Amino acid sequence: MLNYKSYLVALLAFTLLFTGCEKDDPDPGDGNPPAQIAPLLTRKINTFIKDVMSDVYYWNNTLPTIDVDYEFDSKDYFDKLLNKEDKWSFISDNITEVEDSFEGIETTFGYSLAFGNFVDGTGSPTG
Repeated sequence: MLNYKSYLVALLAFTLLFTGCEKDDPDPGDGNPPAQIAPLLTRKINTFIKDVMSDVYYWNNTLPTIDVDYEFDSKDYFDKLLNKEDKWSFISDNITEVEDSFEGIETTFGYSLAFGNFVDGTGSPTG
């Protein structure tokens, strides 16, 4: 009977000890609500962008450290990673268009039409 009471007291103490403990509060109490995390697909796309740029981007040693969990727009995320000297890098969600471009198949003439007036030395329009 004494063993039974000892086990009962130990079980009660164990239960009270571990049910009274809580995990640490993840919010440090700075008053700001926790940030929203981007959807899983967006995080996967952003991770892919970062991995590829870390591997093949000319300025890969200057890539900023940006947490992909909080970037909701992959295009904006890509733009944030670009070096200010980079004039040629782009991102597209149309794989067919990109592959055709690599094959030399373009659907544009390579220039844009712009209309305007020519002026002579006095500032008067000509033609």
